Amino acid sequence: MVVFMRGNIRPFKKEAPEMKRDAGHMVSTADSLYCRAQICLQGHVQSSEGCFERGERCTKCGAACIDECEHCRAEIRGRLANSFMQHYDLPFFCHAAECGLPYPWMQDKLETVRELLFDIENLALAEREELWDLLNFVMTDPRSDWAPAKTKLIGAKLAKVSKASREVLLDFTAKVAAEVMKSKS
Repeated sequence: MVVFMRGNIRPFKKEAPEMKRDAGHMVSTADSLYCRAQICLQGHVQSSEGCFERGERCTKCGAACIDECEHCRAEIRGRLANSFMQHYDLPFFCHAAECGLPYPWMQDKLETVRELLFDIENLALAEREELWDLLNFVMTDPRSDWAPAKTKLIGAKLAKVSKASREVLLDFTAKVAAEVMKSKS
């Protein structure tokens, strides 16, 4: 199999071990080759094609940009290097099998929901923790077979809180889940 990278023609062997970098911006796995992505801490994609300078700031919000997981240092996957498709979905979690932790923009969303939940009155600590587990599950794995049932449980457990608090929490949770679903389609 031949892969074109920045004007060079190089053979790519499927049996080759994971390649960390090629020209500083390519990430490869056993089955495909990805460009490296650069995304700001707020989740604005600066580059999904491997063309960027490290240490740049976001052109939309001025936040610092990253191109690797802050936990395990795995490079953030960009678009497929040999694909003609221009579409790129913002990733929410590190793709590295040994990591899988949320990127900063997703972590911020999760922390926001947790803060909203813990600000709600009329809930005991145990109820808040149980709700947090349910909300976290629905936001991070909305396509799971269990997500609809857990969503129903969330609604039932929030029945005793004020309508305004319930609506804000459920609306934000639904938006996060929709973003995650969109990125996995």
